[in-house]
Amino acid sequence: MIRTNLSEARDNLSDLVNRVGYGQERVMLERHGKPVAVIVSLEDINRLEAFEDASGSALLKLKQEKDELMLSLFLDLLMDKALQNSEELESYTEDMASEDNELMAGVVLDS
Repeated sequence: MIRTNLSEARDNLSDLVNRVGYGQERVMLERHGKPVAVIVSLEDINRLEAFEDASGSALLKLKQEKDELMLSLFLDLLMDKALQNSEELESYTEDMASEDNELMAGVVLDS
């Protein structure tokens, strides 16, 4: 990777762009000896953006899978507690079904 300060880059911008675009080099721009930016080829930025898109999709899928697992574990816990206290359970009645239907009336599930 080529390292240069901003004033040198300004003086040699055309050459640096050619080296990046055609020579597949990268240029790190420094201000007061500290890196502040990088000039990369179009190919490099396209690869970076594709990687970011793929990573974002993978993270979203992992989050959805984690949410599904947490829900499953919660339901298993509820079922376990219910079975441990089965003498306290009451039969599911028409009134309960009606209340459930009212609660779920406005709920839209993602598919």
